[in-house]
Amino acid sequence: KAILVHFQLCDKYAVCDNSMETFTPNSMNLPKMDDRCLQSSFNKEKCFTKIASGLYAYHIHLLFVQDIYTNEGKVVKDLRISTEQLVDAVKLMVKDYYEVPELDADAQKVLLAKLYSESDWLQKVTARLILRDFTHFMAKTARAIRRIE
Repeated sequence: KAILVHFQLCDKYAVCDNSMETFTPNSMNLPKMDDRCLQSSFNKEKCFTKIASGLYAYHIHLLFVQDIYTNEGKVVKDLRISTEQLVDAVKLMVKDYYEVPELDADAQKVLLAKLYSESDWLQKVTARLILRDFTHFMAKTARAIRRIE
């Protein structure tokens, strides 16, 4: 029975032996917050720029998560709005805020289309990975901001 279930999952949801490679952090290119903002010789401007650009990227990914988890949509929507407000606050701390990299509308559409092109199962897994990485990003961001202040 286990072999039968294994093949059914592989056929229906693409949960195959080699599917674990889709879970590698690099497959989505999610923003990472490195520890350089926590070092004594950090560059405040670069740190805030990195935080703002990462938050912009996650804002787009959170649109996807909100759509995938419709039952939790309000919670994710609130998270997305809070992220947007945090981006605005961090941008005020960047001297050349207009240089903070953002995805243009076309790039956002391409990214979302790529996320939606996966099977339903992979979309749910992807949404969970986005939330996991967003949590790590925010934890390091909070530590960096406390250090800067």
